[in-house]
Amino acid sequence: MNKNEKRFTLILVVVAFLAIVAVILFNIPWGGDKAAINKEYDSIESNDHVFETITFENLIKKIQNNETFQVYVGSGELPQAETFVYVTNKLAKERGIDTIYYLRYLDLSTSEWLEIQTLSSTEMSVPTLIYWVEDETESVPPFISGLKNFEDYNHNWSILLTEYFDECYQ
Repeated sequence: MNKNEKRFTLILVVVAFLAIVAVILFNIPWGGDKAAINKEYDSIESNDHVFETITFENLIKKIQNNETFQVYVGSGELPQAETFVYVTNKLAKERGIDTIYYLRYLDLSTSEWLEIQTLSSTEMSVPTLIYWVEDETESVPPFISGLKNFEDYNHNWSILLTEYFDECYQ
């Protein structure tokens, strides 16, 4: 290999490296978890929202640790999720709720989703909010938005979720 071929090879390697770095940097959600959620949902206009990502494993730990918390199970890819998330964020802020955990439905295995339904003692639809409340040994979910029939609320998330939050925080 002559000197020009070595330079050309070095230039190609450097350009390829820079291209890979650029792709990685453009796909990292700057601002952390809040920015990643903001990027997933167009209806969230800034990183100033109540959602915080939680893993399935950490959800189970919170339940077993007998904690009281709210979790949203859904995905930006679900047809009704944009409006659901927008209304949930608005209502939570109005009620002074700082955190609603976000469990991405599409990241759950079938057995994980079945375990959540078993722990909540019910089958539910997504998107949904589940309010886990401290009990004697582990958290229990007395309120689940996914049990409400969307059609009964004239296909209006605002009405359904307002009633849900009112029930949770009476």
